[in-house]
Amino acid sequence: MGVIIVRKRMTMRERDDISLREGFEKFISDRNLFGVTERTIKDYKNNYRYFTEYLDESTMCSEISEDTYNGYIEHINTEKPHLSKISINTYLTNVRAILYFLMDKGYIKSFPCKLIKAPKPIKKTYTLEEMETLFVEPDKNACTFCDYRNWALICYFIATGNRANTVVNIKIKDVDFRNNEVVLTEVKNKKQDIAPMSPALKKSCKNFWK
Repeated sequence: MGVIIVRKRMTMRERDDISLREGFEKFISDRNLFGVTERTIKDYKNNYRYFTEYLDESTMCSEISEDTYNGYIEHINTEKPHLSKISINTYLTNVRAILYFLMDKGYIKSFPCKLIKAPKPIKKTYTLEEMETLFVEPDKNACTFCDYRNWALICYFIATGNRANTVVNIKIKDVDFRNNEVVLTEVKNKKQDIAPMSPALKKSCKNFWK
């Protein structure tokens, strides 16, 4: 009885074999279903396009293996020798998300999609003197609107540490001067959050809107 069941499943999987293109369409539909941002979807599509420069998208998923993935790494190293290891891992991260999805669905036999070892560069931070310069409020009568707006943004970023995509989606109605807080509607984990306003941040925000 057990042997018969296994044979039936194998026959069914053979019938269900799909192309890489079909698999990617299923992957994108799944990401959209779970509310992935448009920017992330765009990244997936761009990296899929790079991947299909190496592997034809008509390739059946059952033919994709660890050798295929490792061959893609070699392809990137050959075709894009100017890329750093960190940049190469950016290419690989999105591609392996696609491959892992197809593995989970049973279209590709499971194998590890490892990233290459890349050194983590030490990020240069601002000196105390540079920070003091950044916080100097421009003269509204002598600077452009863009100069003053940039100063206000710098004050906000330093005070909150919010991501750029979060900040560009903040509306005036989200800023509550009475309770000294900013409602964040666009955050990475898809959950609304609140950023407290310090007295200094509150002052710079009010000055910007005057």
